[in-house]
Amino acid sequence: MKAALLLTAFCSTFSPELLFAESTGTVRHYLSGTGLHDEMEWDFRCTEGRNCGEWTTIPVPSNWELQGFGAYNYGLDEERADEQGQYRHRFQVPSEWRKWQNRRVKLVFEGSMTDTAVWVNGKAAGPKHQGSFYRFDFDVTELLKFDGENILEVHVDKQSSDTSVNAAEREADYWIFGGIYRPVYLESSPHESIAEVRIDARHNGKIELFIEIDGLQSPGLLEVQVKDSNGLPLGLRLSQEVESEQLRVRLSANIPHARPWSAETPTLYSLEVRLTRDKSVIHRRDIQFGFRTIEVRPGEGLFVNQRRVLLKGVNRHSFWPSSGRTLNRRLNRADAELLKSLNMNAVRTAHYPPDVEFLEACDELGLYVIDELAGWHDAYDTVIGRRLVQKMVSRDHNHPSVIFWSNGNEGGWNTKLDSLFVELDLQDRAVLHPGEVFSAIDTNHYPTFAELKSLLDPRTLGNQLLHLIGKRRLVMPTEFLHGLYDGGSGAGLEDYWRLLRSSPHGAGGFLWALFDESVVRSDRLGELDSDGNHAPDGIVGPYRERGPNFTAVRAAFSPITLRSSHPEGLFEGSLEIENRFSRTDLSQYKLHWKLLTLAHPEESVDPTQVLAHGVEPGPFLRPGDSGTWSPRLDVDLTSADLLRVQAIGPSGREVMSWSFPTQKQHQLARSVVIRGDSGSIDLNSVENRIVVTTGERQAVFDANTGLLIKMSLADTPYPIDRGPRLLAETSTLPSITIHRSETQVDIAANPSGEGSGAGEMSWRWSIFPSGWVRLKYRYSQTRAADYFGIGFDLDPRGIRGIRWFGLGPHPIWKNRRQGAALDLWSASLPYLPKGILGSVRWLLLASAQLDLIMVVETPGIDIGLFQRQHLEDLLDASGVDAGGLENASPNVADADLTFLHAIPAIGTKFHRAAELGPQSLPTEGLGLYRGSIWLRLSAVPE
Repeated sequence: MKAALLLTAFCSTFSPELLFAESTGTVRHYLSGTGLHDEMEWDFRCTEGRNCGEWTTIPVPSNWELQGFGAYNYGLDEERADEQGQYRHRFQVPSEWRKWQNRRVKLVFEGSMTDTAVWVNGKAAGPKHQGSFYRFDFDVTELLKFDGENILEVHVDKQSSDTSVNAAEREADYWIFGGIYRPVYLESSPHESIAEVRIDARHNGKIELFIEIDGLQSPGLLEVQVKDSNGLPLGLRLSQEVESEQLRVRLSANIPHARPWSAETPTLYSLEVRLTRDKSVIHRRDIQFGFRTIEVRPGEGLFVNQRRVLLKGVNRHSFWPSSGRTLNRRLNRADAELLKSLNMNAVRTAHYPPDVEFLEACDELGLYVIDELAGWHDAYDTVIGRRLVQKMVSRDHNHPSVIFWSNGNEGGWNTKLDSLFVELDLQDRAVLHPGEVFSAIDTNHYPTFAELKSLLDPRTLGNQLLHLIGKRRLVMPTEFLHGLYDGGSGAGLEDYWRLLRSSPHGAGGFLWALFDESVVRSDRLGELDSDGNHAPDGIVGPYRERGPNFTAVRAAFSPITLRSSHPEGLFEGSLEIENRFSRTDLSQYKLHWKLLTLAHPEESVDPTQVLAHGVEPGPFLRPGDSGTWSPRLDVDLTSADLLRVQAIGPSGREVMSWSFPTQKQHQLARSVVIRGDSGSIDLNSVENRIVVTTGERQAVFDANTGLLIKMSLADTPYPIDRGPRLLAETSTLPSITIHRSETQVDIAANPSGEGSGAGEMSWRWSIFPSGWVRLKYRYSQTRAADYFGIGFDLDPRGIRGIRWFGLGPHPIWKNRRQGAALDLWSASLPYLPKGILGSVRWLLLASAQLDLIMVVETPGIDIGLFQRQHLEDLLDASGVDAGGLENASPNVADADLTFLHAIPAIGTKFHRAAELGPQSLPTEGLGLYRGSIWLRLSAVPE
């Protein structure tokens, strides 16, 4: 009988005469739990290390080190533990399986580290499996007792007997573990079955299928139905008669009006495949997929569904601090949600295939995935490698999120495996060699800014020659801007991203890495261990705690930008808006806004009051377009201090938020300090000290240097002194002059001696009866420097809380200002910010009894708090001495409280700050700098 291909239009599902039963599908029965917090206890014995030698129990799935067995190892350790885990589990086959006829049962392991030997009822299930990150199975149909108890025994060797497996998986720069760490289950399906379905569904609705059939005993009919996300059929049925000897079937069709899948529009469909005979269903499978087309166009860009896309990505391991590589569906989805909240559209599953639940979340939420075969600096041999590539591609090929295969990493490429990816993949996805040029994509790791610029510039000699010989390429670093220390992948990102966006050679890139990979040491009272500065350090903390790097990366990758055209960033009624999406217009997004008034620093009332608010659709702007947006205000803008705006997408997720001060807030200094300027003022000189008293407040200055050495209220001192000091060497003591009038006392300090100027500073203290003290200073800076400004001593032990209006909520660096919002912020012990607070308008530092209020009259000044201590904290957290920070360590001021016209940048693990682009370079001195700051002590409100 010749096979006949039928393409039939119909509006209902398959014929109602078909007989259905649960046994026509593939049915799963778990022998373990499904993941973290849903484990099952198995009998267990570990051969070496902690708690070895005795039979006990262990939760499955898990990594045994986290359960108190064996020994912890980081992949760079010279001596590695080599224990074996011996598992035993008793189980019964589900009772309903006993009545099913002609069924095959597989024992499936989703992941086990590393070599795994399996016995069922005393008989070997098959040859030992090798490879930690791959699904594997055994046909145990003939080994099972369908009536009565079964005994499953599993021996897992932490180290593989194959040197290439160890080289690819365990001699790597990450934590290495042992154990059955992913679920184990029985899978029942008919002997005559649909073994595999591979789908190639293009954005234009063209779909091609490759279907493998197993065990067909006599002719049957293969039927295929495509359904939308609601389970409704699309109106077409594919059917083909198949002969008993036929193992493979190829089908194709065109689905009209199919909606494409992309990271911005993750529309999913399902494919129902049925093998039938005489109108009875033998076997059925349901597979989720998406219509999408990926094109690598060298010299033009990466295109998804014929639109150019830049991959805004990061590297992610499968990891949780208290469970190692054992995750669950909730944690996998939470990581995918985290990536979307970072405004990312891509992820590289370094350095091995992830849990299948993570790929499912990427399909549903919209993330482009590089799916990676294990191999850090070494590769699997060809025999084992071919086996593992087949397992990886077989499991993952229908996920629309997977757009590239990665054959190892940074030298872990076995080039003999490249052709196998192509052979197995119906979609013909490009294969990458991360760290080198392959498949017309340059994935260069950790380029400096200059190196990346050269790679992306079409005018460079190298790119011109490549163009002439027809070897153009795309540039897509699969690792860049190493996140170790406080740089957190956000430092320098704006400059790198500008390069990638502006070049036709740019295809995006992947930051290193998503989160800090610190493991909970069950042998060290729960200590979080990152193996010094080795373990991956990322944008967020080990438990996904969000900090300054999260906001910086989120802002750099935001598909919507909103900015003020005013040089000081003020809101004057309208804002500039830009659409950086690939295919979405901004009218699909809502702009939620609030116009606020803010309390003065001394006021204890509610710090914010809403004058007006609204929700408006974004302007109709196509991808790449810019325009203006003006909220519909029905109040007088002159009465407001601040405009806050949120961009909310159709899913309800916030894309980005911004805040813009008004002219009223810009003039805050005068409105705060002029009020209540009355009272008495006294001036005295005592033992080379100048003492100025205003009521209960007292300010004391050194008569020789003009420096503030004490401030107090009601005889209670505040811990600030020795300022202002120029944050550079000075050659002479200043000349001090004092002037007193009925309304103020002025103490002026000017450079003395001939030739004074560069490197010197002059300043004037003005003390008023109200208790306000004004500092006006000026200095000359003509050379480039990491930072310059003035500083004071401030005892951190006396500070209990902080409130400020400026950039926040986290400190900044010169090359990591993005994402910080100009707004009203506060913090208290133990979460006081240490570092640099940007563009501060006013700052309140609270001690146990007093508040010190500082109002910055000069725009654009950043305030540093305990920067040296902040750097020491970084060193302590990294577990290394100062020598481990040669590249990352910034040059910070040796003062506790600084007022800065220039601030330092921070480097990465591999590059000094100056190698990370224009924002990371030292600041050029432009000559004369001026500043004006007001200070006043007040009692802490009861």
